[in-house]
Order: sequence, then structure tokens, then C-alpha cells
Amino acid sequence: MLAFYLLELVGGLIIKALVGVSPWNYKNYRFHFKEVICLEYAPVWFIYGIVGEMYYEFLLAI
Repeated sequence: MLAFYLLELVGGLIIKALVGVSPWNYKNYRFHFKEVICLEYAPVWFIYGIVGEMYYEFLLAI
């Protein structure tokens, strides 16, 4: 889950620095960080992480 947040944060900050606006804007969410990530999506990223772990070998074979 942390890796997903880190990827979203770094990618969002890079795009925001290059273009001047955030590609996804979380400023209306309660727990946002620099309008690029928010804690409200933590359960979603957690589930993605679990699914990724379950299919790790399959994803490596692709």
C-alpha cells in the first residue's frame, strides 16, 4: 500500500511541477497531502496490494 501511495505522490508531484496543475485533485478531500494523495483511498490501495501479492507470480510471467 505504501508503494502505491509513494508512486501516486511522486508521479503527481512531477506532473504538477511540469504542467502546473495536479493530474488528480484531492483538495476537496479531508485528508489530502499537497492535493496529490489522500487517505480516503487507503482501503482501495490496500486491496490492490493484496490482489497484487496473490497474483505476484502470474504478473511476473507477463
